Amino acid sequence: MKKLSVLLLLCLSLFLTGCSSLNRNVSNLVFPPYSNSDQREGERVHLTFDYKEEVSREEIELTCKPEPSVRNDELPMRSFGPLSGVTATSALEFVTDQVQQFLKKEAELYTGSYSAVAAGDHFYTSCNAANNDIHLKGVTLTRSIKNAGKGAIKNDGKVMELSFDIEQTVDGTAFQIKPREITIAQSKAKITAFDITRPFGFDLLAPWTIFKINSVDELSPARPNEVDVTAEISVTAVWVDKSNKGHSELLASRKFNFGSIPLDGEPHSLALDGDELKVSPQLFPIIPRSNTLGDGKLGAGNFIISVLVTEYDDYAERIMELEQGVEKNKAGLIERLTDAL
Repeated sequence: MKKLSVLLLLCLSLFLTGCSSLNRNVSNLVFPPYSNSDQREGERVHLTFDYKEEVSREEIELTCKPEPSVRNDELPMRSFGPLSGVTATSALEFVTDQVQQFLKKEAELYTGSYSAVAAGDHFYTSCNAANNDIHLKGVTLTRSIKNAGKGAIKNDGKVMELSFDIEQTVDGTAFQIKPREITIAQSKAKITAFDITRPFGFDLLAPWTIFKINSVDELSPARPNEVDVTAEISVTAVWVDKSNKGHSELLASRKFNFGSIPLDGEPHSLALDGDELKVSPQLFPIIPRSNTLGDGKLGAGNFIISVLVTEYDDYAERIMELEQGVEKNKAGLIERLTDAL
């Protein structure tokens, strides 16, 4: 551990002396990434809704017209809620601090999050109080970046697409959001192509692992070109109750873990793995309906859906192990290096 920390300190100090911020070129030199990772420039994220084709928005509007005795303008207003001239010891202290800052900031690159929000005003197929059929069929989130080039999905600038299906429960009191498919061509998170802490297959941070190598393939420091992905979906409803009081309420927030997804630009099913579910669906409370349209009519369902996607590479944990190693052995490192100078 101490030898590794000394080697890392000496290498990085050549780059970091006098620098106070992370240099991306140094980052990629020390920890080489896949070219289709750490892609962040000009990011645009969109969330779109897919509705059932058998019922149009116009048809829903016709069922939502209020009774002649109820006029919208009669309803009450509602609110919703440098190193020269210093000693060798102080110089080395500065360098070790810079190494630690470098490693901490490096670890941050291995996680990339992005989100989008969209609102709809016809969750149901009708304003008929007796009809609670859901009109919303699915939700799709896409991420695009500037200069995606040939690495984009279908050459349209998109580098990530994630889709979900919406399905009503049997009793109509809730609905399911079911992950359907994910495609990633370029990730926001940095994905290291080679593990510098495993140059000969065994773990330099735990040398005894050399005795656990079972095949030649395990000698390679190469890492897979894939990223771990999670998605958190939140559903908010907006409605007016019988007393004309307005409500805006977060109904539920659920998290999905998709595991490792290859950065190959190909669609990967999240629904099935053979005959078994790969990612389980999540239940959400049904959208409340406004109750001010007149006898026999309810609102068509006003809702807001937000999706937060997080991509990450667990190699960040290795980076933090290195940082902690420098911190733990800082005094001894500085003392030995000072003696050497």
